[in-house]
Amino acid sequence: MQTTVNSADTQITGFEGELLAAVTQRLRVSANVGYLHNHWNRIYYNLSGAGPVTPANYDLQLPFLSPWSFGAGLDYAIPTRYGEIAVQGNFSHRDRTPSNDSNTGWLKAVNRADANLSLRGAYGLTYSVYGKNLTNQVTYGLNNPLTFTPGETIAPLNKGRIVGVEVRYRY
Repeated sequence: MQTTVNSADTQITGFEGELLAAVTQRLRVSANVGYLHNHWNRIYYNLSGAGPVTPANYDLQLPFLSPWSFGAGLDYAIPTRYGEIAVQGNFSHRDRTPSNDSNTGWLKAVNRADANLSLRGAYGLTYSVYGKNLTNQVTYGLNNPLTFTPGETIAPLNKGRIVGVEVRYRY
């Protein structure tokens, strides 16, 4: 039998901001920033394991709550006699964050860069060359200790660098 209960009450505060600006008719830039902080109001069960709740539990960070995240991007379009060429680039950052209640498994900070070059041609066809995670930074979906094997974790990998070509038809 499995039981799921709330282990604590927390308050999350922060801010976020976004900017999207049309610098020219052909160039758009974007930027974003976010900050989050949690404060434990009450902890009902020891987040670090068995036993009573201790003051150290109140120093733990909320899992998957990255304090800082930010990014920037640009989109530039060039009309040609063959169609519109579009260049897009994006960069994003997310701070490191714990991936479990006891803060023993951590996801490292992530910097990601993506780019796309497209030709939006006639007859609803778009031809693209793109790259995702161009820095090829290793990232994980989670990083949690295995209870039955001390010192070992489960940490499934996210996709690495992806480079591709795409042809789309829009009707």
